[in-house]
Amino acid sequence: TLHRVIPSSLPECAGALVLGLLVACAEGPTQQPATWVPITDIRMVMGEWKGTLKKNDALLSEGAVHLIIRADHTYFFAAQTADEIAVGVGGLAIVDGQLIGDTARRFVTFSLSEQEGKMIMIVEGTNRATQDRYHGEFSKNVE
Repeated sequence: TLHRVIPSSLPECAGALVLGLLVACAEGPTQQPATWVPITDIRMVMGEWKGTLKKNDALLSEGAVHLIIRADHTYFFAAQTADEIAVGVGGLAIVDGQLIGDTARRFVTFSLSEQEGKMIMIVEGTNRATQDRYHGEFSKNVE
């Protein structure tokens, strides 16, 4: 019977190398944290935005959302998931660097952030009748 003898330090080195590679790959590239950008004028956020919407902390499936913010301080959105379709409109007011939409059906807060040179709109909303909570992240639609 032929036995091959491997010095004990070789398996330890190989194990450390594999472990180091796994940790490096799991961490992935580091992403810069987002920086809050106060909204001081509606022109900063006017136009069409596209993103995703999560309902009740992602307990239901995400869906695509189209959001339009107009110069007259109104917004329009259309959202669709596998289970439902929602559309809505509302007025907006600039309050403390955010846009606030307050209607009989929903309360919505729009916040603007910059991350790695891209503007990101974060939307938090609550349906008044059902108390369902919504969280959306949007990027400016540039075509």
